[in-house]
Amino acid sequence: VYIEALKKGLIRVLVEAGAIILFPGEHSLFDPTIPLLADGERALVTANRSLFGSLDASKNEIFTASPATTAASAINGSLTDPVRYLK
Repeated sequence: VYIEALKKGLIRVLVEAGAIILFPGEHSLFDPTIPLLADGERALVTANRSLFGSLDASKNEIFTASPATTAASAINGSLTDPVRYLK
């Protein structure tokens, strides 16, 4: 999926819009002293709570969602029900 998104230029669009693309899998290895969000930012993530230390949940709004909801929300620019994108 990532390579396909690279070929289509989607990763560039997302990064230019401020997205941070992380590798799939366990994210508890992140250094919690390196913030991924500025104070007051919101994040929609597919990760489990082990990533929340790096996102500083005390200063930010963090929403956990399915990959489908996250993708639909990225396309729409706000929290979005993915039903209309599913075939």
